[in-house]
Amino acid sequence: MLGDTIMKAGKKKMKTPSNHNGMKGQALVLIAVALVGLLGVVAMAVDGSMIYSDRRELQSAADNAAMSAAATAAGRMDTHALNYQSFTCGSAGVQDAMVHALNKAIDSVALYGYSVDTDISDHNGVQISCHIDVNAGLVERYLDVRVEIVHQSNTGFTRFILPNGVSNTVEAVARIHPRRSLSMGNAIAALSPNCDPGIDVGGNGSVNVMGGGIFSNSCMAFTGATDITVNVDYGGIGYVTSYTEKGNVDLQPPGLTPEQSTELLPYVEIPTPDCLSLPDYGVVNVDGVLTINPGRYDGITLDGGDHLIMNPGLYCLYGDFQTNGHQTVEVNPSSSGDEGVTIYMASGTLLFNGNSLIILRAPAISQPPAIKGMLVYMPPSNTGTITLTGTSGSSFRGTVYSPYGDIIVGGTADIPFATELVGANVTVSGNAAIDITDDAYVNYTRPPLMELVK
Repeated sequence: MLGDTIMKAGKKKMKTPSNHNGMKGQALVLIAVALVGLLGVVAMAVDGSMIYSDRRELQSAADNAAMSAAATAAGRMDTHALNYQSFTCGSAGVQDAMVHALNKAIDSVALYGYSVDTDISDHNGVQISCHIDVNAGLVERYLDVRVEIVHQSNTGFTRFILPNGVSNTVEAVARIHPRRSLSMGNAIAALSPNCDPGIDVGGNGSVNVMGGGIFSNSCMAFTGATDITVNVDYGGIGYVTSYTEKGNVDLQPPGLTPEQSTELLPYVEIPTPDCLSLPDYGVVNVDGVLTINPGRYDGITLDGGDHLIMNPGLYCLYGDFQTNGHQTVEVNPSSSGDEGVTIYMASGTLLFNGNSLIILRAPAISQPPAIKGMLVYMPPSNTGTITLTGTSGSSFRGTVYSPYGDIIVGGTADIPFATELVGANVTVSGNAAIDITDDAYVNYTRPPLMELVK
């Protein structure tokens, strides 16, 4: 019996086996699977970070190459004295700029350890293109530098799925505008979006616009017994709001038609000249013949037969500058023809009456603090009027810029204006021929513009 009892006890022990070993095995399998998944996620994160880092470096290489090429092109265009008017895609200067820009882009990419060529069809190359876009009196002239780079990222985990690695493709486009005027090749331009009046050309004489066009951000009216001749080599006649034509208006060359535009000429900010460093001369009432020097003036007035001689330099006016008829205002005739004056109208109006002899020119060379090519500048804070009229023998050279003030031009005799007239509103009238020539070599030009457009 004792034996039977022992055997029964043994059998009872064997009937209660433990599951701990099996559960441990299952846990190890789950942990192993989880580790594989976790390692996969970590590997993907590492590879993704590597791919993103490579792409960022590639984009930096493309951006820097495009902008370096743009800077090279701008420098070459300046070397060839290219500006908005002389810019044509087939000119030797533009072609030279394109070649130098192309080589610079390729060399710049190589500094990052990548290689590109001049074939962009495989998205791994450099392309320089020339553009002249015409839109109703506004003409854009520019070069585009396109850089595309393809590179395989040498990843770790994803190589088991993609043996050749992950391909990154980046693109950058830099745009270069040549030196250009304030009004994109328009000799007469009105910036105000309101018809007050915009551009108004009338009178009994003729207006000859050469080297540029006419453009208004609002209305345009040609009225009276006026003959209008516009040289459209670098522009035409454009308006945004409305066009009115009355009287004897003859637009030349034949077929010239004013076009409505959906784009506006922009306001261009001009750096404020350094007036504070100049001596202060207060108010000057000219009596007889007087020679004055560059400086700050609270007003300048001429009467009777007064004769004012202005030595070359910067004149900052904080009050009116006016003649009342039969006076003379001129740049010192003993100075060089390249020297001139910049009249900065901080406040007040500029009024040269029709019976006065006015002979003024802006500097055609660097002559700080005067502004090269700028004859009269009325800043946005001044909404006064600039009136430029004169008698036989008068002449004006240099840009006249008054973005928030009006410009009135006219005269009783043939007057040459080698100027770019840019105001909120511009009125041209008179009883004689008025020649307005937009010459980039004597007018104010902005430096080449470089921008990353993509």
